Amino acid sequence: MSGIVDLPVELEVEGKENQLKAFLKKLSLEDKFKNFQSNGLSQIEHLQDIHEKDIDMLGLTVLEWRRLQREITTWRSEEESAKIGNAKTSVAAFKTSSASTVISLPNSLSNFFGTRDGQGNIVVSIESLKRKYKALWYENPVNPTQVFSNSFILQMAEQRMQFEKTLRSCELWCRKQRSTRISFLLALAKTPVISTWNQYYKSQSIMGKCEILERQHPAVTSFLENRVREESSNVPSKAMYENICQYVAKLEEVSTFSTNTLQKCDTKMAKCSPAGVPKKGYKDELDFLSKNIRPQLIEIDTSIKEKAQQARECMDAAREKHGYSVAYKSAKRKRKSGKSSMSAHASQAKDGDYKTTTLINEISDSDSE
Repeated sequence: MSGIVDLPVELEVEGKENQLKAFLKKLSLEDKFKNFQSNGLSQIEHLQDIHEKDIDMLGLTVLEWRRLQREITTWRSEEESAKIGNAKTSVAAFKTSSASTVISLPNSLSNFFGTRDGQGNIVVSIESLKRKYKALWYENPVNPTQVFSNSFILQMAEQRMQFEKTLRSCELWCRKQRSTRISFLLALAKTPVISTWNQYYKSQSIMGKCEILERQHPAVTSFLENRVREESSNVPSKAMYENICQYVAKLEEVSTFSTNTLQKCDTKMAKCSPAGVPKKGYKDELDFLSKNIRPQLIEIDTSIKEKAQQARECMDAAREKHGYSVAYKSAKRKRKSGKSSMSAHASQAKDGDYKTTTLINEISDSDSE
């Protein structure tokens, strides 16, 4: 009886060891498997416990260690993506085709109708709206901008139409407001949505910027995560310290981008409701920003600031031992000069030829669409 029960466990252990072998083989480290196994590392998950001080014990060179850390960071990201993918909401699973959309009924009606998912969501056809607003709808979206546009544009247009006299004026208004919504949705996007995005679109996402940064500095990412998880006060080596300084400088840029996006949201909300009362036709925009965008931005901004603070504390602790970092000063100086350059260009555009400024705006609008 016990043999029947134990067999699946043995197979599972053997399977995980084989996964580890394949993982190491991909990195040309298959000859290190016995060293890993003798030190209690028998699964890929266990590799997250390795620190830089352990590389001699495991027979790894510094370059092999960096290669291993980079792959572990990639593996961890893929694992998190898989977990999130398996935890999709019932609303997403409820949608059946591109010809329909899911809407949530008001609380007063959600219990009145016998909805199929039991959570007050119903499927409605959008074919008529697609025909009506065909100039706004992307039949075959090819990038995240167009995908995000399709997610709200029909509802936006139908709501706005009641305040416009013609379809053309409604379309023009929607095109103007669409770019604002898309910029916020891009900024809020995270794994697994951004997993298939290219570098250009990831750089418009707050979490996408973090992902790019972590791929650039896998060893630093792993070191800081272990430091926080174990609540240790380990001081990094001189070489690691320089990398951490570069990482902190770039993470501060991400934090600034996050804060600026939140401030942009607050500015847009103030324009929708200048005297505390929504302008005519702008209530839906205000609801979208205040209920859907701002709470998520606050959550992400808080987590980024916390992450930056933890990295900064590690850098400050190492500075007492290794002194000030040239890399950090250089990165801060470059960011400051970059801001000055952008301000100068903005000023020139403001004071320069109207036609040139108009052309720039038209190009920006066409790119966003």
